[in-house]
Amino acid sequence: MAEWLTIFDTEGNKIGKKLRDDVHRDGDWHETFHCWFVEKDNEDIFLHFQLRAKNKKDFPGKWDITSAGHIMHDEDVRIGGLREVKEELGLSFQATDLEYKGIFKINHEIPHFIDREMCHMYFHAVTKPLPFAPGDEVEDVMKVNATSFLQLLKGEISSTTGIPVLNKSTKSITITFEDIYPYELEYYEFVVEKGRDMLKINNF
Repeated sequence: MAEWLTIFDTEGNKIGKKLRDDVHRDGDWHETFHCWFVEKDNEDIFLHFQLRAKNKKDFPGKWDITSAGHIMHDEDVRIGGLREVKEELGLSFQATDLEYKGIFKINHEIPHFIDREMCHMYFHAVTKPLPFAPGDEVEDVMKVNATSFLQLLKGEISSTTGIPVLNKSTKSITITFEDIYPYELEYYEFVVEKGRDMLKINNF
């Protein structure tokens, strides 16, 4: 099915619509939904990551945002986000399960792929085990301590460990910098800051 996205100018004004592949070819600004699941970890927080399926076109096998996706043309952002959470993680959320934390702009360019996103940033506070039932695009889910994750991104440590959320028989998952979806450090710092603020972690 063709995926049509609304495209915007640099000021955030709608200027039309375009097919998804053409948007990334031409570097048009477009809307996306990013939802991070966060959970208290003593005096810090856990971030929940999904493992992108190995058959994904872009960045297969990388640990990524808990749930994310493109917002279709004329689709409400929150409704589109709830659709993504259901498709990727098998969770039937309500709008009240998500807390909005604003827009973060991403401008990322690699050969043959230009990604200019206006990311609508949502967070979900995990307070109890969730009935994950991932779809075909997601292979696994884990949670990682936020402080150690940032240390990994800054090169202060060479690896860290995550806690499996789906497979309880596995005690830990070791990850390195290369295993993570390559967003800018500033993006991940924003995520950690907003997650800590949401859960009222004030020690940092």
